[in-house]
Amino acid sequence: MNNLASLRQLVGFLKIVETGSFSAAAEVLDVSASAMSKSLSALEEKLGLQLLQRTTRGMTPTEAGRFLYERSAWIMEQLGSTLDEAENFKTSLHGMLRITASIAFGSTQLVTLANQFHASHPDIALHIELDDNALSLTDGNFDLALRITQIPPEHYAARKLASAKWIYCASPTYLARHGRPETLADLKLHACLVYPAFTDNGYWSYAKEGQVHRHAVKAALEANSSIALLNGVLQHMGVSFLPTYLAGPHIASGELETLFPGSSILEKYSLYALYSANRYGNPRLRAFLDFLIKELAAPAWDGLAQNSAANPGTSL
Repeated sequence: MNNLASLRQLVGFLKIVETGSFSAAAEVLDVSASAMSKSLSALEEKLGLQLLQRTTRGMTPTEAGRFLYERSAWIMEQLGSTLDEAENFKTSLHGMLRITASIAFGSTQLVTLANQFHASHPDIALHIELDDNALSLTDGNFDLALRITQIPPEHYAARKLASAKWIYCASPTYLARHGRPETLADLKLHACLVYPAFTDNGYWSYAKEGQVHRHAVKAALEANSSIALLNGVLQHMGVSFLPTYLAGPHIASGELETLFPGSSILEKYSLYALYSANRYGNPRLRAFLDFLIKELAAPAWDGLAQNSAANPGTSL
C-alpha cells in the first residue's frame, strides 16, 4: 500500500496513453504539458517503474505500463459507473426507507399503509421499527418517525397528517351485564381501563351542548399499552378511552359500541410525520410523505368508528 500512486497521477497517465502525447493529455485535463510530464515522472518514481517509452513517434507503454493501463482503465470505468448510479439516488425511487412508530399504530395501521404504498412503489423497501419510546431519528438512522403528540419536537421538521381522535367504548356484553353509562359521572359504577398518559391529569372529559364535562377516573386496570386496553375491552372487562385507529374496526364489526351520544371528544393530539430537514431531498422520503398526506386526509379508521347505527347522534 505504500506504493499506491495518487489518483490524479494515475488519471494523467491514462490520458497520456489514450492521447499519445503530453500536450494532448494536458489539454484534456486543462493543465500545462510540463505539469503533465512532472506528474508522469512522479508516478514512475513512486512505483519504481518505467511506464512509457519516449520515441520520436510518440509515447509507447512498456510492459508494466500496458498492465497498469489496462487494469486502471477498467477500474476507472467501474468507478465512473458507480458514481453515476450513486447520483441516480437523487431522483430514483428505489432502496430502503427506515421508519419508526408506536407499537399500537405501527402494528394496526402502518403495515396496511406500507402494503398500499408498496403496490405503487415496489422498488422501495420499508424497514419498520416499532417502539413506544420516542426513538431518536439520528441514533436509529431513521428517515421518518410517525408520532402522536400534542406538540411535535422543535428539532425535527414536522408534517401534521391527521387529528388523532379518541372514543369511549365498551363491548355489548359488558354493557348488557353492567348497564350503559349515560354521563362521565356514571363511570364511578363501572370498571375503567385507563392509559395514564392519555388522561387529563387523571380526568376523562368530553364536550356536550357547549359545556366541557370532566370526571376523575378511577382505574380498575391501568396499562401503558392501548393494545392491552383494547384486548381488555374486547374481553368485556370494562369501559376504555381508545384511539379510533385501534377501536374503529371493532366498532364497525359490532364487537364494541361507542358511549355518550351527542358528545364530542376534545382533540388535543395529532399524528405527525417527523424527519430531519436535511433528508427531505431523499426521493423515497418525499414519495412516502406524499402518499401519507393523501391517504390520511380523511383516515378510514375514523369512518369505521362512526357507529351511527348503534348510537344515533354520536359525534366524534
